[in-house]
Amino acid sequence: MYIVDPEVIARDAFELGYRVSDLSELLLDALSTLSPGDYIGHLPPEKSYEEKLKGADLFTFKAFSQMVGCNFYLKFALIEKCIWIVSLHEFEEKGGNP
Repeated sequence: MYIVDPEVIARDAFELGYRVSDLSELLLDALSTLSPGDYIGHLPPEKSYEEKLKGADLFTFKAFSQMVGCNFYLKFALIEKCIWIVSLHEFEEKGGNP
C-alpha cells in the first residue's frame, strides 16, 4: 500500500479520530465492506493527473466503516498489484457530490 500525499491522509486521519499508524487496519476494514453498489465514481473511471499515478484509473467508493463509525469516502488507484490511496475521509454530501 502506498499513499499519494501523506500530509493529506494524516489530516484525514486526525479528522476521523484515528492514527496514521492504524491506516492499514482501517483500510482492511474499509475494503472488506465495499461492494460494487458502493462505487460512486465515473464510468469509465477517471484518470489520475497526479504525477505518481499519471493516467491510472481512479476508483471512488462510499461505504460505512465499523472502525470509525461513519460513512467514508475512499479514492484509490491500482498499479501493478499495489493500492495507492488518494483520499480517505468522512463522506460529506455537498450538493450531491462528495
